[in-house]
Amino acid sequence: GNPAGKGSASRGGSRSIMFMQYQAEFQAVASEAATKLQNAKAYSDNPMHAQTRPEILRSAEPLLKQACDLVKQMDVEVRSAEGGQRRLLSERARPIRDELKRLQSDFREIQERLDRENLLGGARIGSNDAVVRGRLADANVRAQQQTQIIRGALEIAHDTEQVAMDITSELERNRETIINIR
Repeated sequence: GNPAGKGSASRGGSRSIMFMQYQAEFQAVASEAATKLQNAKAYSDNPMHAQTRPEILRSAEPLLKQACDLVKQMDVEVRSAEGGQRRLLSERARPIRDELKRLQSDFREIQERLDRENLLGGARIGSNDAVVRGRLADANVRAQQQTQIIRGALEIAHDTEQVAMDITSELERNRETIINIR
């Protein structure tokens, strides 16, 4: 056999193993986050639990961050894989990315509802106060949408930077290989 080919297959296998480990960890973290978000949604319908929702959201936030980090690690494994294995891992990563986006969207939706309720308050309000608070709520929603657009742009910039760093390191490895062949 060819020792170089054997080593390459071994590295590819370890990539797949690492991907599966990240995937399993993601599933556990995502499941816990989904449970917390479902609880926060359920509590939003019951005013007696108004104090509990912010605590639940605060506990879900680091789980979402961890899930995001795991997806980034899986993406690195996908980009580092070769040929057919890259396609296979990419197909396995797609629904995971979709699940992360859904969880992040649920989190933002619950957070926005909570912010809106905090802004409008629970007390009975007069009609002028209601109009002013309604305008403030609308302005708050627009500001949050703009903030999300900026966050999205920053995330894209970060991801682009990460891809560039990965490509640079891959090019450096290729350069070293070419120099060693000479």
